[in-house]
Amino acid sequence: MLRNSSIPNDAIKQFEETYEEELHLMAVIKLCDMSEMLAEMIFDLCWEGA
Repeated sequence: MLRNSSIPNDAIKQFEETYEEELHLMAVIKLCDMSEMLAEMIFDLCWEGA
């Protein structure tokens, strides 16, 4: 990533690790939202069909 900068390698490595962890958490949150949206869609279909 930032190979030709004056930032120490430890700082770059820490940033990359934090970014990967945050990205993973965002993906998990998005999956949780998707299951809730799917449940709402199923409920709406059942409600309209009744």
